[in-house]
Amino acid sequence: MPIWTCEFLKQQFLNTQYLKITSSKKRIYFTLKLAKSRRLLNEEEILNFLQLYSFESVILELMSVEEQAVLFSQAEIFISSHGSEVD
Repeated sequence: MPIWTCEFLKQQFLNTQYLKITSSKKRIYFTLKLAKSRRLLNEEEILNFLQLYSFESVILELMSVEEQAVLFSQAEIFISSHGSEVD
């Protein structure tokens, strides 16, 4: 992704107070524990393992778009499940 794209998105979604670069970067795991489907069966094991590496668990559904943009701008690493439902 070109750098200008990231800068444009920051300007669109972040309040100017959040445009400062933070020195401490977060490690984020996006949980699907509130999802009605596609939940991970062993998520507790995954969370326990990731906590060893200073990851914090986040529920995006509980955050506003601005709060999510701030979180993304502060993150070093994101981990989330990916895929589709199989019948």
